[in-house]
Amino acid sequence: KDYSTLIVESAPMNGADEELIAVSRHSYADPNRAWYHRRFMCGTDAGVIAFFGSLLPSDPEALFAEGARAIGNNLYDWEASWHDKAYLEPLLDPTVALGDMAILVLVCGLLVKEPGQSALAVDCLVQSYRDGRLDSERLAATHSRLSLMGLARLARFRKALDAALRIEPRLDEVAVSVIEHLAQAIRGDVPKDFAKLLELLNELCVGSGRKPSPACLQALREMKLGGASAPLRKKLLLL
Repeated sequence: KDYSTLIVESAPMNGADEELIAVSRHSYADPNRAWYHRRFMCGTDAGVIAFFGSLLPSDPEALFAEGARAIGNNLYDWEASWHDKAYLEPLLDPTVALGDMAILVLVCGLLVKEPGQSALAVDCLVQSYRDGRLDSERLAATHSRLSLMGLARLARFRKALDAALRIEPRLDEVAVSVIEHLAQAIRGDVPKDFAKLLELLNELCVGSGRKPSPACLQALREMKLGGASAPLRKKLLLL
């Protein structure tokens, strides 16, 4: 089976030749220890990961970039990586701004298979929304990119959204924004389990009395849908 790979790169910083933002920001902890190499800049210990996150507390984007790579390439849970939760924990801090890499690692956390990391990511989503730090448009755009790359598991994302909505019902506006953005971004094959998100969109619209945006409805009309998605589209168009 063809597995997509999440690669997080940036332009070299301060003349460094290294492309990875995390490695170009920080040097290796100990080059003599085999597990501190280019693939795992922070190692495989939650305490060490937290230490690297403390090196530049005013700008944790490098840490989040490394976390997105680590979590994003383990969405299938092919190895036990409980220590990766340390990349998500800083998102709970109300003083931490959610930049591009922070949003990316948050989305990866919401898609991951490991229950503990997924639950932590849900808490991060809720807390950042309550703190007013969450940019729903950036969240929607990032999720759409991963979905269209084949990296997002929409059934898992639906499960994470359900959990977040049970904690904070006001997140329904964010959930609607994310689903509508993905619907408008689809230009070819529809991602697997898209019906799961259409079902949630219909539930949220019916429950709140809102209607899907005209742009979303137009995108649904033009989309080739089958299976469970077709009757859900009909319900949405009739709202």
